[in-house]
Amino acid sequence: MIDRKPNTERGQTLVVVALLMVGLLAATGLAIDGGTVFLERRRVQNAADAAAMAGAQDLVLGKVGTLERDDADILDTVRQYAQVNGVPDPAHNLVADYVDQDNAVLGAVGGGTIPEGATGISATVRIERATHFMQLVGINTVPARAFSLAQTGPPGQVAGLRPFGIPVRVFEDLGESGGSVRIHFGNAGQCDPDDEANSVCYVFWDTPEGVERSSAHRGWWNFNEMCGPDDPAEGCSSEGGASDLKAWMEGGYRGLVNVGDRVCSKPGRNSSVVMEAEVGDRFCIPVYSSIGSVDLRYDVAGFTRVEVTDVEHQGNDPYVQMVLTQGECPVAAQTEAGDPEYNVYVVTQWE
Repeated sequence: MIDRKPNTERGQTLVVVALLMVGLLAATGLAIDGGTVFLERRRVQNAADAAAMAGAQDLVLGKVGTLERDDADILDTVRQYAQVNGVPDPAHNLVADYVDQDNAVLGAVGGGTIPEGATGISATVRIERATHFMQLVGINTVPARAFSLAQTGPPGQVAGLRPFGIPVRVFEDLGESGGSVRIHFGNAGQCDPDDEANSVCYVFWDTPEGVERSSAHRGWWNFNEMCGPDDPAEGCSSEGGASDLKAWMEGGYRGLVNVGDRVCSKPGRNSSVVMEAEVGDRFCIPVYSSIGSVDLRYDVAGFTRVEVTDVEHQGNDPYVQMVLTQGECPVAAQTEAGDPEYNVYVVTQWE
């Protein structure tokens, strides 16, 4: 007799396969929903970054007077950039605040006024997104949250500078004279800084006895000889020729100059250098706080941006006349709070 036992392995296999399918579906659902959540949080972070940067830029434009921007304008900008980058109903899903240089909150954007001392904008975005497969385990929505902060401030480091600058005291007068300044590079005696408002003639500095001038130095900056504020102040030499000055006048100094650096003066008229300046050129130049009467070093206090409005290439008194203009300086890096502001600002993604 043949003993026939029932075959139960087939039924057991079906149970195992069913359990494996449930686990596989759960893992697939988690991967799909998890990937969606990751992408959504990345999208929300981009939206917060864009909103904070746009708001900070509006804050700067209002500060320098390029555009009239009030609190309502900044609120509109912040919400617009959040919505364009995928945030639905930013009036409810976005919170923006004004912050100071220490990142302390001063008040809400949309509160009616721009607080005194506001230098940056923070943006917080929080939205809920529906899940798909995770609803099988009772998770219907997941939050996507992002925070971003953009700060503004004067640049502490700039490249692309032209090889001349203006004194702080002249810059401070520009607001009362229409923002125009003329830099003379001619012979001594051809120009008197007291004869024309905001006219800068060759190298001069204030002493207890009055204004002292150098007939050898005309105000050219020799970036080949530069040191930091803590470096020993050795005397400047006459190394470096007009070819360097011409290259810097045409395309800007390729190296970096920091607030606090000391730059040597370059002797001579170097009239051919002025030929590289043309009406309509826009570039950045240093603003200097003082100049040593012995070693003829300029102390960099900050930077400003100008546009050339008139140039005299020939004669005994070549000059470049400029007006202040808003805009960026090449490779500008933001400095710490408390440094002087000279019409140029940097907007930086802080965190």
